[in-house]
Amino acid sequence: MPGGTRPVTASLADGLTLAVIGGAPLAVDDPVMDRLARPVTGPDLLSQFRSQETPPRHLRRGFEPRNTAFTDGLDRWQLGGTFLRQGTGFDYSATTGDGRAILAAAGPEPAGFAFLAQDINADNYRGRTVTFRGELRTAEADDRAGLVLRVGSPGGSTPARAASPDPREDPANHFAFATGTGAWTRYEVTAQIPADADRLMFGVFLNGSGQVEFRHPELTPHPPGRQ
Repeated sequence: MPGGTRPVTASLADGLTLAVIGGAPLAVDDPVMDRLARPVTGPDLLSQFRSQETPPRHLRRGFEPRNTAFTDGLDRWQLGGTFLRQGTGFDYSATTGDGRAILAAAGPEPAGFAFLAQDINADNYRGRTVTFRGELRTAEADDRAGLVLRVGSPGGSTPARAASPDPREDPANHFAFATGTGAWTRYEVTAQIPADADRLMFGVFLNGSGQVEFRHPELTPHPPGRQ
């Protein structure tokens, strides 16, 4: 820059973007590389990062679950959570294979929660009770992984973005916590959908190290009048 150079503090995303645009070299501390680096095979050095990208979706949310067998990879599923604000942005990753999704931590002490979830319009479920089911497998769960069903309403409180970063304190979230059996186990979580609900989010979460495998997700509305 004219007049010399000077240090500038920026977010991780902004810093990486500027480096790519300007062709600037990047330097990373050894402890960070030891925790987050992954081996890359082949000429495509960005392959590991592309595996975490959210595939493009239609601008309008659908009304029914899609790609529940993960035959189209992570299409319709999103990787998100508090780790995007609390950590480096690379604390967790998500992949698919053999009809299952895998949500995994990148190191022994990842920052925040991670969710692999699908987001749909709630119009077809308003005023009804809904159960979300799925099979999970994790060797060391310790109540750090499980299913999540979130019911969003206009103007609803979101403590996870306010004073507390813990999604477990948000009343819009409903959880089924997994136990570490090492075998595929079926779980379910049920919630009443209010008349003003505008969206449903359902999927799997991980809060800490290790990984959780996820398959056969089902979102089932109860018949009217039944709980």
